Amino acid sequence: MAASIQPLILIVCLLWGPAGPSSAGEPSSPLPDLVTVRIGARLSLTTVHVDLPDGRQLALDGQHPARITLPPGSRVRLTADDERSYHGLLVVEQSNGETIATLILDRQAYLAGVLVSEMGASAPAAALEAQAVVARTLLAVSADRHPGEPGNLCDLTHCQSFRGVTESSAASEAVSATAGRVLTIMGRVVEAPYHSTCGGRTLASADVWGHETSHLCGVSDRRPDGTAYCAASPHGTWRAVVADDDLPDPRLEAERFRTAVGRRLGWNLVKSNRFTATRITAHGRAEWLLEGMGLGHCVGLCQQGAIGRAIDGASAAEILVAYYQGATAARP
Repeated sequence: MAASIQPLILIVCLLWGPAGPSSAGEPSSPLPDLVTVRIGARLSLTTVHVDLPDGRQLALDGQHPARITLPPGSRVRLTADDERSYHGLLVVEQSNGETIATLILDRQAYLAGVLVSEMGASAPAAALEAQAVVARTLLAVSADRHPGEPGNLCDLTHCQSFRGVTESSAASEAVSATAGRVLTIMGRVVEAPYHSTCGGRTLASADVWGHETSHLCGVSDRRPDGTAYCAASPHGTWRAVVADDDLPDPRLEAERFRTAVGRRLGWNLVKSNRFTATRITAHGRAEWLLEGMGLGHCVGLCQQGAIGRAIDGASAAEILVAYYQGATAARP
């Protein structure tokens, strides 16, 4: 039987990574000196193993709540194949029968770790400095993204990716070079969402979260010659074919569709909600052909685009104004 093709364009984008604006422009809490983050948030923890620099080894299962001060050089094994470097105060306890680990550490050390986890230590200095400003801004406007749960923040991209402290001098220098600076408009701290790859154009907050925000308008992210600043990213464009086995219709429920596919087939198949969807029926089998762009929600700073701009000679300030029009990096 010949395949029948019914094309349909879907131009929305996934709420992925640091969550979207909830109170842009509202007064924010002062920047916290200490950050409390739940570590291993996606993992099923049983026993947390700690290797201290003095040679001591600890095994903490949370049945007897423990608070351990980790000096620099401490290593923590969350699972057999997940070992990270941390320092600060480690708290291991149980909640509803689940072992929970949280880390309380200095803001500067946390931000440097976020930079390496989110962008990589090898990124150009200007891109790291721009990332430092937006990471610090997220702390300023959303210091508690998990109310009622252990830890104000998680270590996943839901808040900001934090895989541990870092010895990267480049990341530490970027945090120091931008010390205290957050994105503001007329002295008020504003939301600064960011994502991995936009594919050549960012989206307006209204396209993704349903409400317009002046500094989060969709902007072109292309050079004068037409190439995308994020062209080096492997996620600039992508294709996927998904069998329509009682899945939500992506034309009507893009987020439910992506979530259902992620739970069944893995989260790397549908990389964003910015795609065209074509329904194909062949040999009695219905499938969705997805042709997409980018990775993430596509609002605000494009991390790979920021790297491309920095390579081309843009400063951190120029990078920030390109993605957050009308906002400036300042100390509130």
